[in-house]
Amino acid sequence: MSKTDTPVTGLPRRPAPAWVAPVLALLGVATIPWTVYLSLTLPQRMEIGNYRTAWVGFDVLLVLGLLATAYTAWRGRQRVGLFAASTATLLVVDAWFDVTLSNRAGLTTAVVSAAVIEIPLALLCGWIALHADRLAEHRLRRLARQATRLRAVNGSRTPGHPARRRAEARLEQLLREETRLRHGRAGITDPPGP
Repeated sequence: MSKTDTPVTGLPRRPAPAWVAPVLALLGVATIPWTVYLSLTLPQRMEIGNYRTAWVGFDVLLVLGLLATAYTAWRGRQRVGLFAASTATLLVVDAWFDVTLSNRAGLTTAVVSAAVIEIPLALLCGWIALHADRLAEHRLRRLARQATRLRAVNGSRTPGHPARRRAEARLEQLLREETRLRHGRAGITDPPGP
């Protein structure tokens, strides 16, 4: 177990490796001058050859995101948060481009669609993602507490003692649950208590 792992569960203390924050921060800052450059040099108007393909492809991604979110929610999978976050992003991008690329005749429809459908649905998906994340954290903390108690029982009993056997069986169950959580296969409801 590395020093970044928690002593009870063996899971990393942080959701991402330490190098991720500085690398992404550097890339974010480096993108600022590129964005300024594009804002000064890109043409105001452009003829696009694959306009239909671009939008249909994007909408297919959006459909897949919505269906994956629905399926993982229906199946009670922890990965619902991953699909919900991705779908929320796609919905915001869809609203942005619908509004900014609309001509005058379609602008009202694009704004209403963004305000009534895309942004509220993106907020719902964002809430689902945060809820799934909070629930996973809660469940991992609960598993760690239960594992600590069970290890204390194991330490105070002789091998073969019925309480120790029960504690060992429950500890194995907790470790399986932890593995399912780690790999996103656990349901989103709380596991039964000991």
